[in-house]
Amino acid sequence: MVLTKAYAQKADGFQGGVGFETMLSLPALRTEPDKFIFLMREGDYTNVFPYHFRDYYAINFSQDSEYKAKLDELIRRIYKKGKFEKAPLGNIPDFGVMDQMSTQVRSVEVPTSKSVFHDLDLPGVRKVSDLDKKKFINKSFIEICSLFEQLFDQLSRKHSGFEFSSEQINNQKKLFLLYLHGNQVSGVKIWIGGLSYDSNSICLSYGNHINVRLDSSMNEMISVDVNQQNQMILKITLSFFTKHESVTPEDVVRAIWTSSLAHSFKF
Repeated sequence: MVLTKAYAQKADGFQGGVGFETMLSLPALRTEPDKFIFLMREGDYTNVFPYHFRDYYAINFSQDSEYKAKLDELIRRIYKKGKFEKAPLGNIPDFGVMDQMSTQVRSVEVPTSKSVFHDLDLPGVRKVSDLDKKKFINKSFIEICSLFEQLFDQLSRKHSGFEFSSEQINNQKKLFLLYLHGNQVSGVKIWIGGLSYDSNSICLSYGNHINVRLDSSMNEMISVDVNQQNQMILKITLSFFTKHESVTPEDVVRAIWTSSLAHSFKF
């Protein structure tokens, strides 16, 4: 996958074919990251990497003088052959037996800087921006949609009477309809929105009477918060079915299925 500044902008904004490719690649990046090889021909890492790729490595072809070395690296990545081989380990030396009567070692536990000052932070550390929150919500939205798809697909394989359909309304809204023996019994609508125009939240509406166009009512809203370690987390804001301070996309899918959807099906 060749990374450019234009590609990063389209991926972060979920625009066009690049946006669709981003939605497809996110689940695979978590489970099979070795399937992806990232290349960059120009620019620097901060400009060409989309937000969700920033923990990954790209082979840099921007310097013509290093082209042969980078091509060799690419070929080795494709065939999964490293450039260096580990030398075999030698035999373990014989340390003998220590005479505890003649030699005594006093162990003193010294507190490390991490254990003493872990709650302190540097004043200059970059704080989470509104754009960071927006990208985090977009990524979490894609993960939640993907996990619902996996859940419903697994149920359809396990129970012959269960079927589902999915419709991608746009890049920020998706609809699942759930059927039992051909009859619709429930559904889930997921979209990015909230109580205000600039709200960074994921909204969910579920049941058998879902209005695809009307987004003013919802059963659940998941917002983004920043913890004391300056890390972004998801928080469920409307319901009380989870006691966790923060939740993962998997927590959200499990909680909604068990508390609001599963009771509609009697196999």
